[in-house]
Amino acid sequence: MRTINDLVNFMNDKCYQKFTLTSDGTELQLNNGFGLKCTKETFEIGYNERGNKQSIEKFKTETEAVVAFYKRIKSNKLLRRHCIGVLKSKESFTELTAILKSNHIRFEQDSILYAENDTRYRVFVFGCDVKRIDDLKNTPVKTSIPWTDNKILLSYSEYTPCKIIFQAVCDEIGKNYSEKGYRYSRSGPKITIENEKIKLEINFWSSGSNMPGQSVNLKILPSFYSKQLKQSKIDGFLFGHTGIFYHKYLDNSKKTIVNTIFGETFERTTEHTNESNIIDGHNCNVYGLQKENFEKILNFIDTKIIVWFEKIQNKNGILELTENASKMRLWTLNGKESNSDFVPYVKLNFPDVEIDNILEK
Repeated sequence: MRTINDLVNFMNDKCYQKFTLTSDGTELQLNNGFGLKCTKETFEIGYNERGNKQSIEKFKTETEAVVAFYKRIKSNKLLRRHCIGVLKSKESFTELTAILKSNHIRFEQDSILYAENDTRYRVFVFGCDVKRIDDLKNTPVKTSIPWTDNKILLSYSEYTPCKIIFQAVCDEIGKNYSEKGYRYSRSGPKITIENEKIKLEINFWSSGSNMPGQSVNLKILPSFYSKQLKQSKIDGFLFGHTGIFYHKYLDNSKKTIVNTIFGETFERTTEHTNESNIIDGHNCNVYGLQKENFEKILNFIDTKIIVWFEKIQNKNGILELTENASKMRLWTLNGKESNSDFVPYVKLNFPDVEIDNILEK
């Protein structure tokens, strides 16, 4: 970002509100009154109110002025806000916002008293979503039964605190599994299933880097325990996510593949390794969560975690888990450098499985 022309290209690419540019390209004026002037003699940011111009800050070079102006506009989201409707009826307003929601377009709304007994409803979208509006004008509104009765998940906005959205998602997951007989703990959210041998806890964490209106991280962390070993005053922890989410990948010793909860696949190459993995990613962004992706979360929990609750209670499941395992899985299970009691668990319940030899491979 060095010249006023670079700034103009950036604003056009990011769909800022309309602005004016002089024919010689030396002066840029925003709708809010702020402007940038870059001539051979003058490099300044100013403010123009009804023809009354005021200099705010001057610079020695065009680049300095452009960078300072860029920082001002980048932090002001209102400059990328576009009004797409001022509606007289609440019904029209509801219809428009339903279309935006069904197409996953972020919006803001407010109402103004236009005249006595005449309220107008305004709807705004942000950035380049404004380009999508014309294509949506003839979109029929899809009327359907809400996928959840959790009011927070159906009606939050970009101003809703991330922790509230995260808790609502955990509550919805907890509700689903409570109906199946699992125990859901809302504080430090987790679901638990257990029998006389095995206890499985699935904890839900979030992130300190969540961004309101953009991202709310859900991290799914399972922990398997042996209740038999617990009774013998042994901790009984068998393994966590590294025991089941890392799989050996044989095609390329330098490549790692990550399969996400929502079905995306990413590849990366690491030169300083002699084994690659296929990793089941256990994080996802639940901001704007809809039924389809919520069901993918449940499917991930069912097929990648809960399935092992039964499998590790029989010999074939133990062999499936340990044979041809990735180095990460072997390191997790052998207990030499981890806190796993998996080896004592196998020796207690499946003495004919040569677990030490298997994990030494």
